[in-house]
Amino acid sequence: GAFLGGGSREDLERRLTGMRGLEPRVLLAALSAAKKAPAEAPAARAAPTAEAPAEAPALSDEEKQARHWVRTRAGMLKWLDEQGGKASMADMHDRSEKRYFVAHRAFSRLMEEFTGEELVTYEGGIVGLTDAGRRALKE
Repeated sequence: GAFLGGGSREDLERRLTGMRGLEPRVLLAALSAAKKAPAEAPAARAAPTAEAPAEAPALSDEEKQARHWVRTRAGMLKWLDEQGGKASMADMHDRSEKRYFVAHRAFSRLMEEFTGEELVTYEGGIVGLTDAGRRALKE
């Protein structure tokens, strides 16, 4: 479908295998859907006018993923702060999965980054926001 970016099956496989954190079943489902869906022609864009400014250049998949990761990190730290600075790991995983589509291996990576940067602590199933985590929220 259009959300996969169109192109040949080989192009799609290259893009999907370059994405981190996707489970094999997700990749297989996306490839299966791409095989069934006919190739879509790119939508024609109207020329910029005085009323409609030119659009920003399209971002690469890597740039989109990097921006999403930054938003996910900031959003999860903000959410943890809104919970009073503490939440269970299960609640954090649930929020991360439902709001940012970050779960399983990607969630583990997120938590490893947070603890490695000392933005959070983890003890007895509870994640706590540190002073460094609160400062990171303000940046």
